[in-house]
Amino acid sequence: MHNAAFTAAACRIARIERQKFNDVMATGDYTCAPTAQAGYPRVFELKDLIALYLFARLNERGRTVKQAALVACQAESQMRNAINNGEDIPEHLAVAYGMNGSSFVSTGEHSDPRASHIGGCGPILWTEMWHLQNLKAEVVKALANEGRIAGGAEEE
Repeated sequence: MHNAAFTAAACRIARIERQKFNDVMATGDYTCAPTAQAGYPRVFELKDLIALYLFARLNERGRTVKQAALVACQAESQMRNAINNGEDIPEHLAVAYGMNGSSFVSTGEHSDPRASHIGGCGPILWTEMWHLQNLKAEVVKALANEGRIAGGAEEE
């Protein structure tokens, strides 16, 4: 089973309108989408799909595009680091929102939602927990149902 999708399928999997994705890419706020050469589609790997899915959920829950993109791209970075170190995608993710308006994404031992400070976020106003393994399961299920994955035919 392939764990990748072209852009159109990635948008369906993440449940984000393709035009909204294009608009977000045009703003330059979503910096962690896979790159593509001119004339070739983007290929979203599993970590990219999870980040896009997280972005869409954050945005529909009231985060601005810029805020949602920042958190999703920090999460993608955390997942990429884990994968590059031969580890699985982390089980959960804490997103701490500081009183100064900053946010900080953490996995593993530094993701205690009860902490008063995480990373360089300063005093924390609130923390969200995201269960990445559940997001991963949802994305994998959608990939299986999608039928159009990298290597397959798709209109871009």
